Amino acid sequence: MGRTLLFLILLVVFSHPPAVAKTYQDPKGRFVADLPKGWSLKSISNDIIYTFEGGGDAQVNIVYFPPAARMDRETLFSAALEQCESEGLTNPAPEGKNYIMTINGNPAKWGAYGGYVTGETIVSLTVLVGSVELKSGGLYFRSYVNKFNRKKMGQKLEAMFSSIRDPGSEPAGVAERQSIAIPAAGKDAGTTPFDHKLVTMTLPQGWKPKKLGANFEKEVIGWFMSGDIPGVSVLAVCYRGLGMTLAKAEVAARRTAEATLPNSIPGPTGLIMTRAGSAASIMIYTGSSVSEGKRMEMKIVTATLKTKKCKLFLMGTTQSRFWDDAQHEMIQIIKSAK
Repeated sequence: MGRTLLFLILLVVFSHPPAVAKTYQDPKGRFVADLPKGWSLKSISNDIIYTFEGGGDAQVNIVYFPPAARMDRETLFSAALEQCESEGLTNPAPEGKNYIMTINGNPAKWGAYGGYVTGETIVSLTVLVGSVELKSGGLYFRSYVNKFNRKKMGQKLEAMFSSIRDPGSEPAGVAERQSIAIPAAGKDAGTTPFDHKLVTMTLPQGWKPKKLGANFEKEVIGWFMSGDIPGVSVLAVCYRGLGMTLAKAEVAARRTAEATLPNSIPGPTGLIMTRAGSAASIMIYTGSSVSEGKRMEMKIVTATLKTKKCKLFLMGTTQSRFWDDAQHEMIQIIKSAK
């Protein structure tokens, strides 16, 4: 009986070997990569853009550059970020550290950048970016992940990136990994901190606090104006108290926006993650107002989020014609709140 049981256990073990990654070998001999379980090549575009897909919305783009391009890991990495911005990822900023290393004997770089995209909804995204100098040419690696599933996908995608190697070479793993300083982006120069006992924020270049008049409610802690974009402002309101919930703050935000722009139409909505890790609920209103006998098309963006000391409501107001520039700066203020 004992031998029979042992035989059955061995039969089960060896008839179901552990799942292994599928290895992709480029037919043109450019690179080799180990794919996560269930992943496969979806398409090759323009002869250089490789799209791999897993379950759900998971996707990786690998873009190859021939030796004639003379691109090192830094220029490849920069090209990846530039492509993300051209696709609509707004204000990508580093999340954590960047790393340089060698993977399978080749110079490489890896990092994560967060930003947001607008459309029917507003979505916070993280893009995982890597670059590798191959013996013949080089490539960059990009994958967008939702901030809420980054941890789940991140390790799997970084393992795929770390497997990239030259055809015919044996996997040698990651070596000489070290973090590097990330220089502040030019757009961050000239920012102004706003420090209140309940909330701190960072104002973009050219923005200044305005004096609060006697007509403002006691919950209003700040009113800020852009010095570069005419008429663009952000109002900051802190709600406190045992009975105050985030849902009640969202109701107050909606009522304030509707009172400010009575004929407005709400939408789109979405979530943006602040740099402190809070989820800010976003709503955008479109409408019109009359000033000095002239009708102006207007937009309002509201954000409600929980900070350590209050439920924070931010409301940005701009003329529609300035929306493209104004929305980026207003959302940067929202993301800085903590």
